[in-house]
Order: sequence, then C-alpha cells, then structure tokens
Amino acid sequence: MENLSFVTMSGKKTLEIGEKIVIPTLGLIISLLTAGIASYVAVKQNEIAIEQNDIQDKVAQIQATQFDRELEQKYIEIFYTEIASGDERQQQLALSLLGEIEPSLALKLSRWAQTSGRLNPETEQKARDIELRLLIDISSPDRSTRRAATDILKNQYAESESAVTGILDLFSSSKIDSLSAAGRINALFFLANTKTSAWTPDLTQEADKVVKSLEKRHQSGVAIIGSQTRQYLEEFKRHLSKVKAEISG
Repeated sequence: MENLSFVTMSGKKTLEIGEKIVIPTLGLIISLLTAGIASYVAVKQNEIAIEQNDIQDKVAQIQATQFDRELEQKYIEIFYTEIASGDERQQQLALSLLGEIEPSLALKLSRWAQTSGRLNPETEQKARDIELRLLIDISSPDRSTRRAATDILKNQYAESESAVTGILDLFSSSKIDSLSAAGRINALFFLANTKTSAWTPDLTQEADKVVKSLEKRHQSGVAIIGSQTRQYLEEFKRHLSKVKAEISG
C-alpha cells in the first residue's frame, strides 16, 4: 500500500508539473498562431487594398484617355474646316486659337496641312511659330509648360530634322546663356530620344560642337554640369555615337 501511495503521489506531482509546463506552452502556441493569422489577414487585406487601388488607377487612366480622345475629336470637328479651307485668314485664326487651347493638336493639324499642301505660304509661318514656341517652352519657368513642350517634342518630333536643328541652335554661344538649367536638361533629353532619320552628317558635327562647348564651360566654371544634366548629357553622347554609326554604315 505504501508503494501504491507513493506511486499515486508521484503521478499527481508529474501531472501537476506537466500542467504547469504544457498549459502555458499551449497558451503560447495559441497566441503565436493567433498573431500569425492576424498578421496574415492584415497582409492579405493590404494586398487586396493595393490591387483595388491599382484597378481604380487603371480605370481612371482609361477614362482620362477616353476623355482626351473625345476632346481632341471635338477640337478637330471645330477647327478642321477652317484649317483645310485654304483661306489664309481662317487658317491663321484657327491655328492661333487652337495653339492657345491645345498646342499639341495644333501642331498635328498644322503638320498635316503642310504635308497635304493645304496651308497657304503665309500661313506656314504661323505653323512654324507654333513649333518655335515649343523650343522656347522647354525652358519655361512653369514646370507643367516645360513638361508639356518636352513631351510633344519627344512624341511628335523625334524624326524631325528641323526640330533637332532648332534644339542644337539653343546651345549656340548667342543663346545658351538664356537657356535655363531645366531647359538644358529637356533639350538633352529630347536629343537623346531622337530617331536616326532626324539626323544628317552636318547635324552630328554640330552636336559634337555642343557637347564640347558644354564640357568646356563646365571645366572653366562658367556653367557647372549638375548630376541630372550629366546623366542626360551622357545618354545623348551614347545616342549620338549610335546615330553616327548608323549614318556611316
């Protein structure tokens, strides 16, 4: 009986010790599982929220693009007749007004009218004035104006020899000091994104002169080339090398 009593008491102690160890351990495991599940749910909820935001952004972009197209179509309906009329006064008024409202569309229509022979010689100057304004606007104090002009040049004039000529001319000794730092960056960005078809051997030589001039001004301390300008200058150098190779080949 004493042995049995001892075993019973020993078993109780073992159970008590087991309870003290197992129950807290189970509690800890349950807490960890609960925290893990909560963390997993939070991550998934965040992922769902991000996906929903992405979908909303894409829908907004589609709607904005559709709105822009519809607006452009309306402008074309309004101004097409005047621009295609062949009447100098109507053409100039239409291009002038459209140039103020929607410069990029004015450029599209004026270039179409030029290539199709619908512009009067007198009106062609108005079309060139619109192009000239782009070259001025890439150096505008207004950021949105600079970006809009640079985007139009990149998207619509990457194959334009006259645009490359005009941009390179901005770096001439008589004009470079009036070109803002942002204007230099935008000009180099455009040049680095042009097509080979926009270049001639003479223009590549002019581009070499521009690069040498910028480096010389930097070394002499006249106009230090900042990190962003340096980035686009190096991109333009690489692009110019490719253009030369393609022209000579």
